[in-house]
Amino acid sequence: MNKLTFQRQFLLCAVLVLCGFLLAVLTNYGIFSNIGWGAAGLLFVVHPVCPSNVNNRTAARIGGGIVMLLGLLLRFRM
Repeated sequence: MNKLTFQRQFLLCAVLVLCGFLLAVLTNYGIFSNIGWGAAGLLFVVHPVCPSNVNNRTAARIGGGIVMLLGLLLRFRM
């Protein structure tokens, strides 16, 4: 399996958020949208990757924590 680069991880996070949003719309349960945001943030906390021109893993972890916090605090309503 190839290493997870910043572009691949960012794309994976976008897919997680979109799948959560799609599940929330289809099932009328807004919690799926929050789970998608939380999973995307957790991915950056657990495996922090940075673009090739930046080497600051701490900032990637903090950004992932902020995304997780937004996923927990914001509500998705129909």
